[in-house]
Amino acid sequence: MSEPLLKAGDLELEEIESHKAFLTNPHKWFRHPILRIIFLFLVLFMDFFTYGKDPSQDSKIHSASVGVGQLMGLLSMWHAPNWQFALMKLGCFLATLAMAVVVGKAFKWFMIKIRFRAFDSGGGTVSSWIVGLFISAFAVDMFYNSFMVDEPNKYDIDAHSLEFLRTIFRIPSMSNQDMGKMWQGISTTLDWLAIWQITDSVFQDQKYWVNFMPGFKKFYLNAMGGKFRVYFFWIGFPFSVVCTCHLLSFTGNQPGQISWEIPFIHTYGEVWRSVLAGIIVFLDLFCMVQDWEYPLFSEHHHDEADKTKLAGSDGTSAKILGFEITAKWMQYGPLVGVMGADFAFVKSMMGYTPQTYGEYVDPRTNRLWVITNTTLLDEVYPLGTNRDPSLLEQISFAARRNLTTGHCLPTVPDCEHDVLTSSKFYNTQWDFIGVVLAVFFFVGFLILTATASSEATIELEMSHWHTHSTHKEKKQNKAQVSPM
Repeated sequence: MSEPLLKAGDLELEEIESHKAFLTNPHKWFRHPILRIIFLFLVLFMDFFTYGKDPSQDSKIHSASVGVGQLMGLLSMWHAPNWQFALMKLGCFLATLAMAVVVGKAFKWFMIKIRFRAFDSGGGTVSSWIVGLFISAFAVDMFYNSFMVDEPNKYDIDAHSLEFLRTIFRIPSMSNQDMGKMWQGISTTLDWLAIWQITDSVFQDQKYWVNFMPGFKKFYLNAMGGKFRVYFFWIGFPFSVVCTCHLLSFTGNQPGQISWEIPFIHTYGEVWRSVLAGIIVFLDLFCMVQDWEYPLFSEHHHDEADKTKLAGSDGTSAKILGFEITAKWMQYGPLVGVMGADFAFVKSMMGYTPQTYGEYVDPRTNRLWVITNTTLLDEVYPLGTNRDPSLLEQISFAARRNLTTGHCLPTVPDCEHDVLTSSKFYNTQWDFIGVVLAVFFFVGFLILTATASSEATIELEMSHWHTHSTHKEKKQNKAQVSPM
């Protein structure tokens, strides 16, 4: 027979804290402030490293992004065969916004039902609406495309419809290589946003790890009349983003560019890349588990003085679409966005083949060559997808180079502009391992979070009961000592 729950009335607040479960205890070793900061930087480093080793990012074919293309295609109203279809896009976009409210409410209900109680908040509402926005876009696009039967395929709305982003960010082309730099720049910005916000919360802490760098905390919180941490964020965050994006612009396989080589790792085959993709998903999820308020990510039970302030602000929350977004949601929202990109990377690594991306393998070294002749690529991969398998015969080492010497064939002069990468391809059957790891980590995270949510709810109720009984006792004592 299981033991009864501890009675909150028999416990002091410190005793309640000491009886917290392993998953919810903020004082466990893996939640040490230093480890939290280290793992955030590991996420940033791994994002850059895998970007540099991802052969699909070197490709010159038309880019595609499932989900994003479906939504962005509705916004590029100028990319339509005539004004009637442009107007129809506007109507479809408004319909998507309306549908997103309904779908978002259903998604939020589901998340709370499976014990993700962090969604029972303003941040959860906004996040659910964003999820609903992407889901609704798929349904609305199907309706729009049903009227495009007699129009050129380039006007259909699908994963390739990224014209809006190309216009906004002034990207040279729609190729995987150019669009990939944009996506990595966005991912890097979100990484840094998470790093700066969570690091800021670590040095605000006066509750959990009080003895961690107390002198620096005092300076950080009180210097310049308490404004130092605000100015530090607004100077440091943009500076970090600009510096890393500058490095990003020099990433590539051309002479003088950064190829992200690591001396003790010499094989960058598809299995390695797949494993690294799975590890990145683990790092993303582990950073969330490390939070001191995991799994509820709520500070409503704290005194106002103990609540985390937003990085670069003196407030503890922000208003978005009329909803109150706490510092916790602002911290981990960017990380969730990065995680979505990392899952996309996991998917792209499973079943990757060079011919799908306008690349071919050097049989002597297994290294990958990237074809840069956009005229040929547009012919073989119209809008980024091959529709005539016979054309793929032109995308091979034998079709472009001498099998013995590796020199370009006289009949293929554009071969001279092909780029040799450091990535390799062995055509193994184990490239699915990254998906297995990612699914394993994600399912494990869901189970841990559901379990921890139940434990955290009980602990929160005990804490509330203690606070209530303490206030009641103080009132009684005050009444006893008051004069008659």
